[in-house]
Amino acid sequence: MKIKFLGQNCFLFTYKGKNILSDPFYNYQKEKSGFDISSQKIDYVLITHAHGDHIADVKEVLQHHPEASVIGQPEICGHFGHPNSIDINFGGSAKIDDLKISMVPASHTSSFPDGTYGGEPAGYIFRFPGKNIYFA
Repeated sequence: MKIKFLGQNCFLFTYKGKNILSDPFYNYQKEKSGFDISSQKIDYVLITHAHGDHIADVKEVLQHHPEASVIGQPEICGHFGHPNSIDINFGGSAKIDDLKISMVPASHTSSFPDGTYGGEPAGYIFRFPGKNIYFA
């Protein structure tokens, strides 16, 4: 697995040719990372919770990559209304080939920028042969 830090809370995980963009807020430090969403291949958008610094660029990602799947809690997937959503909850998992991404608690508040409820904050454990990575 390759991991690229894109600033603030945003990472690009690459595993067996699949790109997973977490907590899209890449425009925040774009001058440092040089990340250009239009030149990427994004397969999945993984969201931990609804705070603005974790979802600010989700709509832009989905405009450039409408085929990408959004992974997150039902409240988050519902908020974005994207047809390719994988909603999971604590203890639940999504599978991408032999990569298992499991949702775990990450206690603090969660609301969308407009103040509406955004579900409980979550972290994820990436499990793949021989390794585990905790992303909070």
